[in-house]
Amino acid sequence: VLCRDKHAMRQRLAEVGIPSPQSIVVSNLSQACDAAEMIGYPVVLKPRNLGGSVGVVRADHAKDLEHLFPLVSTAGVPGVAPLSGLLVEKYLNGPEFSVESVTANGITTVCGITEKIVGFPPFFEEIGQYATPVQPDDPLHAQLIDVTLRVHRAFGVTVGITHCEILMTASGPYVVEIGARAGGDRIPVITKLASGIDLITAGAAVATGAAPDLDPVMERAAGVRMVYPHHEGVISRLDAKHLPHDLLEDMAWYAEVGQFVALPPKAFLSRLAYLVATGESKEEVARRLDEGEAALDIVIDPAKPGSTG
Repeated sequence: VLCRDKHAMRQRLAEVGIPSPQSIVVSNLSQACDAAEMIGYPVVLKPRNLGGSVGVVRADHAKDLEHLFPLVSTAGVPGVAPLSGLLVEKYLNGPEFSVESVTANGITTVCGITEKIVGFPPFFEEIGQYATPVQPDDPLHAQLIDVTLRVHRAFGVTVGITHCEILMTASGPYVVEIGARAGGDRIPVITKLASGIDLITAGAAVATGAAPDLDPVMERAAGVRMVYPHHEGVISRLDAKHLPHDLLEDMAWYAEVGQFVALPPKAFLSRLAYLVATGESKEEVARRLDEGEAALDIVIDPAKPGSTG
């Protein structure tokens, strides 16, 4: 329950003194406005138990909150029954990381650290991730590892894979959430490409009582880019024939010709494709992803006036 209900998660983190954004659960717009005034703008409005940052949005003023509350209230993810109420939280500025861990016999091993890239403000659409091998002597990694292990102890995690999201602010790390699962957005793939550690195989091992192989065998950077449309409309062409064959580690389409796509707030997760690249540094990976995206031939015919998709 603690890993599925963000309200319960915030309560537990507060009980044990682990920093996380100030948060108030509300059931209507009036309560949301009162909570935002109490916390202080800007605030983040989010559903209690969805994923992929669906329905998560920043409100800088009361008018923003009034406009966005109905949108967040109706946000949904297929197959997930939303919990009642929304969260109004203090907006915290800083880069966001996720820490990928495997726990066996009560011992947690941090296996990977990824940096999240978001876009389409005031929304928090997840458009990319960069993975690097764990460096315990690095001050940033040391802080991320420390708070992640504290969260595991507080939540009583004794076995399985976890995905812990942490904001690094000027005041230190703040826990966004922890999931009792592997990270999405192909994070296990780029973790393996960066370090050689296979999170999925390790998870299967601990689930069956076997010893997981968590020793890194390489040290490089890896990243994934989610390709989004530049505007809403109907896809008329998706072509990767100009993509250099040795540029990327992987690429695949999410969408198909004839599909209607749109950006937040009209639609979330309207991804056209994903690209995966490796390199000696984050900068090299970013360059490869940029080059790969530029090589794609994508045509989206603008939606006709009055079209709803």
